[in-house]
Amino acid sequence: YMMDSLRPILSGTDAQLVDLMAARQRRLGDLHDLDLLLDRLDRFGGKENREARTQLRRLRAALVRRRAALARSYRAFLRTFSRRGGSVSRLRQMLSRLEPG
Repeated sequence: YMMDSLRPILSGTDAQLVDLMAARQRRLGDLHDLDLLLDRLDRFGGKENREARTQLRRLRAALVRRRAALARSYRAFLRTFSRRGGSVSRLRQMLSRLEPG
């Protein structure tokens, strides 16, 4: 959310970089949410009901596939971001200009 909050005070390339980083930050949030949901499903497990266990296994498998796709997407972003030489340093410069003092 910090990246989104920077958007109004930036322009041009800096704003585009913030947009890109904010989108990736949201993806990380999605990954985290799926991790929490999977943990809770594992704890619950449908212990009392065989049909519930079967349905939960199916749901868990779908969530694991979704999580894997998000993780692949994020790793691809990191590879692309690092190959664009200077993007990280540009981000650091942009953020340092916003620091007080």
